[in-house]
Amino acid sequence: MVSQREMARLDAERAPPAWLRQLLETEFFEPCPRHQPSASRATATRTAGCNFFCTHCTGHALCSSCLRDHEGHQLVQIRRSSGHCVVKVEEVEHLLDVSLVQTYRINGVDAVFLKRRPMSGHGRPGASQCEECERGLQDATSCFCSIGCKAEGIDDRLDCNVSFAVTPKSAALLGDESDDDDDDDDDNENEDDDDDDDDDDDSDDDDGDDNDDPDDDDNDDDDDNDSDDDDDDDDKKLGTILA
Repeated sequence: MVSQREMARLDAERAPPAWLRQLLETEFFEPCPRHQPSASRATATRTAGCNFFCTHCTGHALCSSCLRDHEGHQLVQIRRSSGHCVVKVEEVEHLLDVSLVQTYRINGVDAVFLKRRPMSGHGRPGASQCEECERGLQDATSCFCSIGCKAEGIDDRLDCNVSFAVTPKSAALLGDESDDDDDDDDDNENEDDDDDDDDDDDSDDDDGDDNDDPDDDDNDDDDDNDSDDDDDDDDKKLGTILA
């Protein structure tokens, strides 16, 4: 039985970082009050406006001219697709575990929405649905439509498998080192084997080729993500990400 102390530790680990709440509440693509005080909202929209967020300072959205004051800080760049804020998975996965959030293939990269999007009616059914807002999702393995819904899900659920905690890279590196040691031992043993073992090695190479050929599966996944939901106008075709 898991102790209360262990439960408290697991609950603390899976909780959203403090800056995430501020990120989700921040309005982006507005004129910068410091560097674009006289710019209209339309002008800010065309010139990106404030589309950066500092996880260290968590004060407000930043424009590109503000970044010089945040050198060395962890920054998140916000982009837009069909008028909604998105972030690239590769740019936030070292800060947040975004697993279980539906990803979309936009401009050749995986992206996730920051917040839930409005739906007309009950929306269109998908392979699964968001556990918070019930939006239809493309992937059966996805549980949330956005980072915001995952944050709400963590608050609502006691499932420790739903977490924003990122696996430490050191653990992954240690695993890789142990794998390398095992490979070295295997190589030493293979040097002492006879010709029959060489034949076995050839079959292992064939297995490796099979593992190197997941392109068809990857393309199928991309096609699924490229063809977005038909729930509403936004889901018929995700727009181009604007920097």
